[in-house]
Amino acid sequence: MADLTSNRVVLGYETTGFGGDGHLVEIACVSISPEGQVLEEWDTLVNPENDPGPESLHGITPSLLEGAPAFSAVSGDVAARLDGAVPVAHNLSVCMGVLVREFDRLGAYVDPGSGVCTFELCGTSLTAAAQTHDIAVGGDRGALQHARISAELYRRLAEDAGPVEPAYVALSIGIGPPGAPTKRRGTDTVRSGGLWTIGDQVSWPREHQDESAVYLDCLDRMLDNLEIGSAEQRFLDEAARDLGISLAERQRLHAAYTQSVKDMIVADRVVTQAQRDRLAAVAQALGCEIDLPDITDPAPPN
Repeated sequence: MADLTSNRVVLGYETTGFGGDGHLVEIACVSISPEGQVLEEWDTLVNPENDPGPESLHGITPSLLEGAPAFSAVSGDVAARLDGAVPVAHNLSVCMGVLVREFDRLGAYVDPGSGVCTFELCGTSLTAAAQTHDIAVGGDRGALQHARISAELYRRLAEDAGPVEPAYVALSIGIGPPGAPTKRRGTDTVRSGGLWTIGDQVSWPREHQDESAVYLDCLDRMLDNLEIGSAEQRFLDEAARDLGISLAERQRLHAAYTQSVKDMIVADRVVTQAQRDRLAAVAQALGCEIDLPDITDPAPPN
């Protein structure tokens, strides 16, 4: 039975991983009414109390996490916003998996209810969806940015969602001392790098599984600098394992991603040397073979 009276809580997050060892490094909750009115925005960095993972994934450095609360210190804040609300997120099942594991570590019980996955509504990445639906955002990185985009997608596409039921959280009193939310700096929400300069034009490989879409999103972020280092490779290997993605599926995703980069480069029928070089770098980083397009816009003579 559809719930037409409960508020919705739109979630955004950044994590160190998707398995049992994964910890949140940022969480955001945008509370909205059933009609789509934004009621509140709340977000904080979260100290994972271990390695925060590759900076290229989320833009969060150990120095940013100094003084940030552990999840136990903000669990009450998250629970208060999630309990009794219908959860909404991009790739909802993966998002709730990360969040439920954090509550599990505290001995809390979470019934995730039946929420709305904005990925299922639009079938593409948040960045591509924001472009398609002309959603203005102040950056691409960060849990709050992701939650804001998802909230606006929900506002526009909710009529296509199925029945929903609110989540329930049973959290013991006195889990830990409350912690003050710690925010990102504004510049930490903006991606940069060789791939991002063409990535904002893109058509995105359309996937039908949350897990594949999440893996592609991680891959896309890590390729901003056009290479995958040892820390990034280790994260992707572990992410694929924890998301249940086989080697053959990873190879397919890498090929689809590389082809999407080529498609966006040739879409306007103008190919520069820099774009061709970026495509070659992506293909090399992912171990993919691809026919490089001919240069149609040579650099002007000196």
